[in-house]
Amino acid sequence: SPGRAGDLEVTADRILLTGWLAGIHATGNDGGAGNIQIRAGRLEVTDGASILSTTGGSGTAGNIEVTANSILLSGSYANLFYSAISSEALFGDSTGAAGDIRINAQSLEVRDRAQIRAGTQGAGNGGNIEVKAESVLIKDGGGIDAYSSGSGSSGSIDVTAGNVVISGVKDIFAANISADVGESGSGKGGAIRIATNNLEVKDGANISETSYGQGDA
Repeated sequence: SPGRAGDLEVTADRILLTGWLAGIHATGNDGGAGNIQIRAGRLEVTDGASILSTTGGSGTAGNIEVTANSILLSGSYANLFYSAISSEALFGDSTGAAGDIRINAQSLEVRDRAQIRAGTQGAGNGGNIEVKAESVLIKDGGGIDAYSSGSGSSGSIDVTAGNVVISGVKDIFAANISADVGESGSGKGGAIRIATNNLEVKDGANISETSYGQGDA
């Protein structure tokens, strides 16, 4: 039987990933992708760089866990490749599930169309996203997204933070926290839970649970 890919662990005071070729990637198909664990003082993922674990077959995508004092996800490469932390089951004929994403930080900033994303395009379920931070800023089209565009269900999003600000639109894309079922999806949407002392959603930003397909939001 196909073997599972190995896990990746990275520890550093500062990690800078910049440009669309830069990244920390674990990929798999029928054997499954590896888990990714990152510990850093500061993590910056910019200009289309990515941290991702994906599957395109029957194996599962790996879990991603990031622990840092500060995390910045920002920008894109040529408006084509957006900076991201993602665990996804790709392709409509895949049956493996996406992994979960866990973020632990003092401050988390996701801006300029960057994404934290867990989802499925196939029959496997999407992953859950859990964020624990003192401060969360999602700005100018940045987002946290759990999605399904297949028959699998999307995961849930849990955010626990002292302060959460979701603000602004970039290139018609609103800053958001969303759990969605796409037009081609028949799976169920996930829940969004936010526990915070202060929540601000402004300047066109939104929090949404939406089904565009046959599944329930």
